[in-house]
Amino acid sequence: MFDQIDVWLLALNSTLVTGLIAVGQMITAGLAGYAFARLEFRFKKPLFGLVLATMMVPLQVTIVPVFLVLKSMSLTDTLLGLIIPAFPTAFGTFLMRQYFLGMPKDLGEAAMLDGAGPWRTFRSVYAPLAAPGLAIVGVLAFNYHWNEFFRPLILETSGQNYTLPLGLVSLQGNLGTGSISVVLAGVVLSMIPAVAVFVVGQRPLREGITSAGVNR
Repeated sequence: MFDQIDVWLLALNSTLVTGLIAVGQMITAGLAGYAFARLEFRFKKPLFGLVLATMMVPLQVTIVPVFLVLKSMSLTDTLLGLIIPAFPTAFGTFLMRQYFLGMPKDLGEAAMLDGAGPWRTFRSVYAPLAAPGLAIVGVLAFNYHWNEFFRPLILETSGQNYTLPLGLVSLQGNLGTGSISVVLAGVVLSMIPAVAVFVVGQRPLREGITSAGVNR
């Protein structure tokens, strides 16, 4: 397997892409969830409904417009082209909104009485309390995007920018004539990081999803 593909380069690409996407989703989900839960602004409910509606749109529907936008920005066949469009997360926004709704309003009101603005209140009061929820968003994002195949297949053309799932396809050989044992070795190797992250994060994942599900 190591003779046929550059495993270390593929693993590095996957680590960069997946890690930055996980961090980016934690940031965007935390900020958006806090805004929808604690801030008052016009059209808040319709906008939140619109965010949730995007969860029903299949990736196959949006991949062509995304590709055209990235092409106009010269971001196709780059790792940034995989990372930036994946930052927004409707599920993460919903999850974090539920987290913030379950927190006492008195904490934010006390901070505002002390002169803290919305950003300071979020950063100093609510964000530390929402760390388990942010960890859930990060774990789910890591496991999903580590195994992602469709977007890299469409957006990447150079082998040096392939992620690990996309690079493992070359182990099949021409018309699937490659060694099955080599292919399975690559699959098992690619599973190790995702399984490790899930094992480490399964407790906050379980507790956080249960807590978010009962909050209103």
